[in-house]
Amino acid sequence: MLPKISLLVLIVILGGALRFYNLSGRATFEWDQSRDHETVASLINQKKPTLVGPVIQGQGGFMLGPLYYYLLIPTHLLMSGNPISQPLTSIIIDLTLIVALFILGNRLSRPPTGLILAGLWCFSTYSISLSIVSWNVSLIPLYTLGSLSLGMQLTHHFRLRYFFLAVFWFGLAWHIHPSVIFQIPLALWLTRTNLRLFSPKTLSLALIVLVAPILPWLAFDLRHDFTNLRLLSDFFASSSLPGSLPKTLSSIWQKYAFELSQLIFGRQLFFVGTILILAQFIYLLFTTHFLSKFLKYNLLFSFLALILMRNPDFGNYYLLNILIINLYLLAQILASLPTHYRIFLFGLFLFINISQYRFATQPFSLAIKSQVLEEIAAWKNPVDLEISLPVGRRSAFDWYLAHESTLDHQDTAQDVAYIVESDELEVTAPEKARSVVIEKTIGGFRFVGYEHNP
Repeated sequence: MLPKISLLVLIVILGGALRFYNLSGRATFEWDQSRDHETVASLINQKKPTLVGPVIQGQGGFMLGPLYYYLLIPTHLLMSGNPISQPLTSIIIDLTLIVALFILGNRLSRPPTGLILAGLWCFSTYSISLSIVSWNVSLIPLYTLGSLSLGMQLTHHFRLRYFFLAVFWFGLAWHIHPSVIFQIPLALWLTRTNLRLFSPKTLSLALIVLVAPILPWLAFDLRHDFTNLRLLSDFFASSSLPGSLPKTLSSIWQKYAFELSQLIFGRQLFFVGTILILAQFIYLLFTTHFLSKFLKYNLLFSFLALILMRNPDFGNYYLLNILIINLYLLAQILASLPTHYRIFLFGLFLFINISQYRFATQPFSLAIKSQVLEEIAAWKNPVDLEISLPVGRRSAFDWYLAHESTLDHQDTAQDVAYIVESDELEVTAPEKARSVVIEKTIGGFRFVGYEHNP
């Protein structure tokens, strides 16, 4: 037991180091992050609980449950509202997933499975990149692992407590993402032979357990004239087979191939991904164990849902729920191989992924945004600051100006500084300041400074 715990601690430490290194230089802060930051800040400052969470399908879309916002509160408080608190939360969720993969893999499958699972996810270039993006999608892999684990428990060791936990987990799905809604119903259907006829009392209790996690969402709708239910109804009513079905199917295949190849090889390789898909389909045709069936039906329902969405440009994260099942399947296959083959293949996986690690500061990262303000402060202070950026791009600038930056921005200041994207060539000079005295590109931004002409 002690060697296993030592290995787990080592994996978590290494996984944390790969994710936390230069975090402010790698983490971006765009529209989704800004929306969530403002909501959590308002929730804390006004001490008024929120009943709904992030919006799906952009502005005007329906809303999820508020679980993700409450998960953001501890790091928000710990970091005094610094935007870096949100990617920090995502990394904590990802490290929790690594621990869960290790424990559940060893408990539900042959012993090496847990170690292989944790190692694959810990060192995957894909998962490292995914872990520093802060949004509710971060919860999909952990939720999917929970659904898979409950399904396996119900199949092999049916207990009434597992059934109630599965029902509660189903209720939580509405806090995560629509792509995971059908996981627990599928797991229960696949384990139906173990489900005995329940008494009315048991079924009533199961209904209460199901409704409990979505009570905040239901309360919001009761207070707001069933807004979410109407938005959901409109969404499903407008969903039908798209005019260009081949284009949608092609997009699904391409993105699934990209996701599979990235998970294992760290790069979007369509040919490699296509081979993996074909190999997977052949494997699923000739296997009947629970994991195989669970992946098969998740693939079917995910693809059908994406076809009904009528949007070939759907985000790749709609396939994220399938990847964790694929990872578990891959780990089980590796665990069944002789030790020397297993070591060789895992070593090859490490070599391919480690060679693609990139920790350089990104052009629109939090660190760059902070640096832009400090560069302006080093030129002139105070200045009349104009941030001419799209809504998502300008996110976090306001927080840095209010809490961390030394730059004093005043509308009455004589000197003017503009912040624009680096590819924006023309900036209109203000009337009070005509001469450009400084122009500097920092990452993906450019600031243009004008001095006052008396």
